[in-house]
Amino acid sequence: ASRASHAVSPADNHQTLGNAAALAHAWRSDVTCSSSTDGVYGRLACVRPDSDLATVTIASASRRVVFVADGSSWAGRNFRRGARDILLRNGVEAAWIDGELSHGTRFKLVLFDDDGTVWPADWEGVQRAVAVYHPKVVAKIAKHWDAVRNTSWEELEGASGQ
Repeated sequence: ASRASHAVSPADNHQTLGNAAALAHAWRSDVTCSSSTDGVYGRLACVRPDSDLATVTIASASRRVVFVADGSSWAGRNFRRGARDILLRNGVEAAWIDGELSHGTRFKLVLFDDDGTVWPADWEGVQRAVAVYHPKVVAKIAKHWDAVRNTSWEELEGASGQ
């Protein structure tokens, strides 16, 4: 069946799957995901040659915050794209990606259901991170949140000199 005519939902195969599991099944299969992506988040994990899927983490332990993309991103604009393309579309430098690949790093999509500890990669998540980890600057930047939320990424990069 073509991707357009065959869809997977949590009820398929008489199993009850979470939304993240249904989306993961759709990624692995030649199907579209018809289940809800609400509460689903994901991130590409680097699996370096000295690690395996049983021990890999989605980010360095030294990072206080790791943002993740929501399920609509993984079921929509990134659906079934390769890791390199997704990383490039999200601003990761090609030289870094190519360097990792040349050292044998593999990239794996990790999808999971929200357990209440997820920090989405959106302005609300950024504002939460600032409040939790940089409380001394919250009052100073509060008046700028609306401008930041309503400015395109291209404009923000231009203002930063990128």
